[in-house]
Amino acid sequence: MMLPCSSDDILAPLHRSRPLTRLMVLGIFGYFLSLPLVERGISQNDTGTVLGWLGFAFFLEAILAVSALLLARQTQNMNARPLAWSGAFLILAGIWSDVLATVFSTPDMAREANAIIIFLRENRFPLWVQYATGFTAQFLLTVISCALWVAFVHHLPRYRAVLLAMRPQSLVEFLWASLGGSTYFVKMHRLNISRSYRFIWWLILPLVVPFDRFWLALEWLQVVPVLPSLRGLVTFLQTLFPLMLLASWLLYVYFEQRDVLRSDPSFARHANQANLKTALIRFSIAIIGTCMLACFSGLTCLWATREPEFLEVRLENAPETVTLNTPFPITFLIENRGEQEALISRIKTTSWDSNETTVSEKLIFVLSNPPLRSTTEGPRTTLEYENTVLAPGETLRVELWFAGLQAGRVLLKTSVYSGLREKSAPSVFIQILSP
Repeated sequence: MMLPCSSDDILAPLHRSRPLTRLMVLGIFGYFLSLPLVERGISQNDTGTVLGWLGFAFFLEAILAVSALLLARQTQNMNARPLAWSGAFLILAGIWSDVLATVFSTPDMAREANAIIIFLRENRFPLWVQYATGFTAQFLLTVISCALWVAFVHHLPRYRAVLLAMRPQSLVEFLWASLGGSTYFVKMHRLNISRSYRFIWWLILPLVVPFDRFWLALEWLQVVPVLPSLRGLVTFLQTLFPLMLLASWLLYVYFEQRDVLRSDPSFARHANQANLKTALIRFSIAIIGTCMLACFSGLTCLWATREPEFLEVRLENAPETVTLNTPFPITFLIENRGEQEALISRIKTTSWDSNETTVSEKLIFVLSNPPLRSTTEGPRTTLEYENTVLAPGETLRVELWFAGLQAGRVLLKTSVYSGLREKSAPSVFIQILSP
């Protein structure tokens, strides 16, 4: 017998679980959204940013651990206790097999590839700080993962009851409800059922499965080869496997209860019609929104990359003929003709065959007055500058040296960038003569 959705046996516990599940969903998303900040701090060797993020991460992990423990204690599923505790033991074994294998293989942390440990090591933090950071993070992660698994197993009957009580009339509506969406029955009766409670199980299952940690331990112990592609495959399968299991269980529940859910043909017909209408409206809104976003993005890109009219690039010197394998310079004058300061961020040059149809593969290097960094990809070299600013009326003289071009007539194209805005320099044709 399906419980009515208004039953206090279902809704009352959901109201108690809502703050915890909402906090955990926000915490998990907040953690992943904060990763670019610590990556930027590491790349710039900013100790303050990295240590500040570490404090935030530990605080967030502590909150998630407490929330997961409270959620796991809210209900008990005595029949599933063996599954809950065996899964928790597997998670514990996976995490700490990786930790202990790391300590056994590199006790001085010299070969540890974790970005935070590398940062602490390169900035000469004591070894005990590296150990304390690693062990604290792994301990909190163990508590969170084990508690979330136990919570998932204990809450499965309630999760099932909630989904059935929402009376989905199709498989799509049932799966949508399991992800936190609403159903026609819930909308019609204006019921308030926690979305985070239904969505969080999809979110946490791929995060708590420990197969990749077992694999890392085997890599440390040299049982399996250290191949990033294999490790990536293990991580992908680890993410896919629990989601497929959860989806399979949901499919079983739906088809087992389908006749009960659709026992009222009139209600089922109205629900399917309303869901189809809603889906068409949402699809139309999504199409219109996508088109508007594409137009806005295109116009923004055109405006952001428009030619900087305040820059003038002139060719000062370029040889007409050069002997093969002889380095030669080309000199450009970059003048700021505007009324404000102009930023010079990049200079990019590319070598072409003279018919401008084939990019030459023989450009070896380009040199200029010292850039911040220089990168070469095939025939294209990019010089990046930082804090190179031209005052109004100021002229920058840039001398580019080329070598390694193939014999024949070649074309050199150069562009000067002010932020994203590109100014093309005069093209240069050069005849490369065989000795």
